[in-house]
Order: sequence, then structure tokens, then C-alpha cells
Amino acid sequence: MGSTALKVSIILALASQIGFLSPVLAKYNVVIVNILGENETLNLHCQSKDDDLGVHYVPYADFFEWRFNVNIWRTTLFYCDMGWGNLRGHFDIFAAKRDMNSCQLLIGKDDSSVPESNRSSCT
Repeated sequence: MGSTALKVSIILALASQIGFLSPVLAKYNVVIVNILGENETLNLHCQSKDDDLGVHYVPYADFFEWRFNVNIWRTTLFYCDMGWGNLRGHFDIFAAKRDMNSCQLLIGKDDSSVPESNRSSCT
């Protein structure tokens, strides 16, 4: 093993011991749940800079989820264009520096349908 490889190995070993890499090495899970109401389909197109998760049509009471690792710089960002009926929006769903936990979003027509504590576990 060359001296450069040895130095990198030592740095990674030390970083993992002090917990620097544990958030980066962990798997993260995002779940988006449709609670819009009967016969309402949530249209999603989620992606990051590197991964396009495609277009998904989520029926009422169903969900769409994905798992991933954040990058070493902790700049991973997943965003979604979503809509139902005539409504459309663009949302930053997971930002590594903000969220660093598993993330669940409940998508409803109005905020009164979802208790404040249950709307999002992303922050």
C-alpha cells in the first residue's frame, strides 16, 4: 500500500471513529404519503442532481418511498414536482444539511386534515 493510500485509510478510520462519516454511511429513507382524499391521485416526479426517480402516480392512502446515502460533502438534495387536479408545486423534499433523518411527508389538501406533529418528520 502506498503512503497516500495509507494516509487516506488512516483519515477515514479516524473520521469514522469520531462519527464524521456515520451520517454519510447511513441509509436514509423518504416516504411521501397521499392523504388528499378519496379518488385523488398525487402526481410526483422526484430527483436529485444524480438520480431521477421518474414519474409516479400515488393513489389515495398509498405512498412512494426511496432509500439513499448522502454524499460525503452532505450536499445531497432531493426535490419533487408534485400536483393533483390543477395544483402544482416544486418542493425540496430532502436536504442533507437540514434533514439528516428519515423523512415522511403527508400530503393533504389543507393543513387542518393533518395534525401539526404528523405533517412532516423531515426537519
